[in-house]
Amino acid sequence: MDPPDPPAARREAGYAMNREEEIEQALQGWLDGADYRPATRSELARLLVVAPGERRLLRTILRRWQDDGRLQVGKQGRYRRPAAGRRGRGLVTGTMRLWRNGRVMLECDGDAAGNEAAAVAGDGVVMLAVATGRWGTALPGDRVEARARMQPVRRGGRGWRGDGEDEMVVEVVRIVQRATHRLVGRLSKERGLAQVLLDEPMYPRRAVLHAGDEVAAPLKNGTTVVVELDVEGWRTPFDAPPGRLVRALGEGREDDDWMQRIICRHQLPLEFPDEVLTEADQVPDKVSESDCTGREDWRSRLVVTIDPEDAKDFDDAIAVEALEGGGWQLAVHIADVAHYVAAGGAMDREALKRGNSVYLADRVLPMLPERLSNGICSLRPGEDRLAQAVILQVDGRGSLRKARFADTVIRSRRRLTYEQAMSRLLPPEGNNDPAAAPDSDDDEITSMLREAWRLASVLRRRRMREGALDLDMAEVRAVIDDNGVVTGIQRVEYDESHQLIEECMLAANEAVAVELGRRGVHGLHRVHEDPEPEKLAAFAELAALHGYRVGDPTDSRQLNRLLGQLRGTVEERSLKVALLRSLKRAEYANRSLGHFGLAKDNYLHFTSPIRRYADLVVHRVLRAGGKGAGMSFAVMGETARHLSVTERVAAEAEMESQRVKQLQYLGSQAAAFPDQTWPAVVMEVRRYSMALELEEWMIRGWVRTASLPGGRYWFDAPLARQVPRERGRSARVYQVGSQVRVRVAGVDLHQLQVDFEIVA
Repeated sequence: MDPPDPPAARREAGYAMNREEEIEQALQGWLDGADYRPATRSELARLLVVAPGERRLLRTILRRWQDDGRLQVGKQGRYRRPAAGRRGRGLVTGTMRLWRNGRVMLECDGDAAGNEAAAVAGDGVVMLAVATGRWGTALPGDRVEARARMQPVRRGGRGWRGDGEDEMVVEVVRIVQRATHRLVGRLSKERGLAQVLLDEPMYPRRAVLHAGDEVAAPLKNGTTVVVELDVEGWRTPFDAPPGRLVRALGEGREDDDWMQRIICRHQLPLEFPDEVLTEADQVPDKVSESDCTGREDWRSRLVVTIDPEDAKDFDDAIAVEALEGGGWQLAVHIADVAHYVAAGGAMDREALKRGNSVYLADRVLPMLPERLSNGICSLRPGEDRLAQAVILQVDGRGSLRKARFADTVIRSRRRLTYEQAMSRLLPPEGNNDPAAAPDSDDDEITSMLREAWRLASVLRRRRMREGALDLDMAEVRAVIDDNGVVTGIQRVEYDESHQLIEECMLAANEAVAVELGRRGVHGLHRVHEDPEPEKLAAFAELAALHGYRVGDPTDSRQLNRLLGQLRGTVEERSLKVALLRSLKRAEYANRSLGHFGLAKDNYLHFTSPIRRYADLVVHRVLRAGGKGAGMSFAVMGETARHLSVTERVAAEAEMESQRVKQLQYLGSQAAAFPDQTWPAVVMEVRRYSMALELEEWMIRGWVRTASLPGGRYWFDAPLARQVPRERGRSARVYQVGSQVRVRVAGVDLHQLQVDFEIVA
């Protein structure tokens, strides 16, 4: 049987094509045309001259061509020519993740051999949404194989939208490798059956304990426990998986239970393996004179550390002096962790596994044993310490004249907090900080800090002129007593003392990156790729609603001019947050791809080897000269992807722990003072709800538009605002930046959510 003639041949034979065949012919012409470029479905509709009533037909054709392998779908839902050797729907392998907004995502292994992720999601590691209920028994952290497909965007409460953009989703096909799943729950023992009741998104509601579990026997009903799921034989999500009781938690303190819940949810390590502690015990407590042989001796020179008040791992110290003829010498001394942690050893393997230290609200889960992180590696004042130094000479305009790198031994003169450093930068008449009183007569340190700020301010102004984004904002942290109970919320301003240290560390990091490039060796680079133009355009539209003109939003210099205009305005924080959401996440890579946010072509992390494994790798590469650090280019790439994941997990756990503590305090204040109101600002406006943020404590919550005072409202989508239908005394327009007063209507720690009520 002969194959059917193509549409063009049939047309030449006098055959009248139907509309479907005409669209297919136009689609093939687009693929074969000289002006071809990947396009979204809406763009294709315009290119192929598809009428609005024919959009459903176009979507059917695109799905069929995707199934047949004639089309592939990449990032942003753009259709494109199929890659060579790839046919049919791609199978994607990746790791299951649960995002903070509750959405189940698949983190794709785009570079894995044989993976079809690039066929459906573009090159590199990407995140794809998992279709609702289509993950079977897969749990967060599991590696799975999934199949990608397109589906119409779902709109809440209105079913499937028939004429809008499609979104790519995946369905889990099989589980490749299970992760360890330890969860916090409440013990329940009834009629001889012991089970743990769980309250975690994406997990089953309960786990049945193995018969004869000895740990559970003496415990009472309702005890908070840690259970490890036995999911190897778990086949259906409708059944409860078996589990093994690991331990009961503490003394029943609710504060500790919540932290344990976060630790388990993110699968964070608690204890170090015995072999790691044994290796750590062999590290000396003090620096010997033999360790100092061959190093530059800076012990008699003025070197100081500046860190947060509760810090114990001091991994960077600075020394600044003015040079004759203008300019400065900046010496950044970084703890020489590589001297004590041998590559491939037990401590090194565990540090790589952890990737970084995790700073929860009430505790630290260190990357290295405390004997090193808080001991011999920490640059404590008055004690000899080994360091790797970056010594820079900078002229009066902030240009680098010369850079050299040295192994040093230092003795920090003083350990300063940011508050103490800031008090020294202020003129005497403006200094009201009692924290500086004991050191107020130490003119040498004060003089050096003020010289360091002169240098840092020059470096900062130069960096901003070159297009670096000034997105630094104040933050809040929970104040916690020795019992783990939150006693308040502290606002931390990003003042000159923070900027001083930031500029010194940025200069050192960039100098090392340039040096490795000069030597032609690969390392772990810190990359921040350019954002998607569509997202920046959406941000520019939002800024325009507030009267700000961005110009070209893809030009970081023009974005920075906008940020300068926002400084001190009501909408500054909300628009900065919106811009942050428009940017990609910074990650690690085995090659330099530039850093958009910092406006640097070549950048890496070098200054925190106690708490970041990436910095430790760079220390080894720098010391090894042109030989690398024993890592091949491919292994360096695998390490970069792993560290990007551990960094993201740590950041999510840290934010969640702070959120829990802050909401605990807010809930206690609302319960004690039910009529208390707080000033807040509108951060986001949606059809059925608005996001608000308390001005002082910067705690975000939501208010339903149906509960707004002044009657009914309608959503003005083009201007992203809520407009009253009737004009009343308490009716007003709500948009991003609007200031209101709110009362706390409810706090849900499980969902980490606050409901506000606007006070008329």
